Amino acid sequence: SIRRQRQMCIRDRYLHVARMLHAMDLLARGTQVTETAFEVGYTSMAAFSTAFRRFTDATPTHYRAQF
Repeated sequence: SIRRQRQMCIRDRYLHVARMLHAMDLLARGTQVTETAFEVGYTSMAAFSTAFRRFTDATPTHYRAQF
């Protein structure tokens, strides 16, 4: 149903934001980029880097270097 699809879409967006906020916190604390990617559920560094860059307008490495 359309309602179920909408609920799944909202849930997926919520999970994505939660993962990215957790990644930002880990990187700000000095956690390595690879470890952060796996900690927030990514198995591909490329996928994590792309998602992070789209979310923050910064690469994970550049974001981490700011702290």
